[in-house]
Amino acid sequence: MHPETVSLPTAGSLAILYNYNKNDITDVGQANGKVMKINPFYKYLTKEDHLHLQIVQYLNLQYKDSFWIHCPSEGRRTPFERYKAKLLGLKKGIIDFLIFEKRIYAGLAIEIKIKPNKPTSEQLETMEKLQNRGWWTTVCYTFEQAKNIIDWYLNLKN
Repeated sequence: MHPETVSLPTAGSLAILYNYNKNDITDVGQANGKVMKINPFYKYLTKEDHLHLQIVQYLNLQYKDSFWIHCPSEGRRTPFERYKAKLLGLKKGIIDFLIFEKRIYAGLAIEIKIKPNKPTSEQLETMEKLQNRGWWTTVCYTFEQAKNIIDWYLNLKN
């Protein structure tokens, strides 16, 4: 484990590795003689945020050479932030994870939801557009679902 990384317990099968900014930390205890630190904003993360973190960690650890992004289009914004985002091209319905690895499909798009939430009409429309362009798209509600689809997809042969 890198010295700037902390392993935090989660409800899922994979602990979150959290990279922190050394200027914005709080001591939370000791492990192996090292002080564990965590960003004070960590407590405000939602269940869906924690699921996203698990997926990010999994991709970073298991598929570190793959090219993927998490599109942070969710969340609340101030009126100015909404104005700026729209002005600069942020679109409604962007899918959470886009994996730009060509296999049988052009890429993999994964929308993350916590039940009972469902994809919005804009997200379903985006998924359809991606499918029309050769992408595999899916909605995952748990870490295990996301892990299984990522493993399946990234192990496909071209």
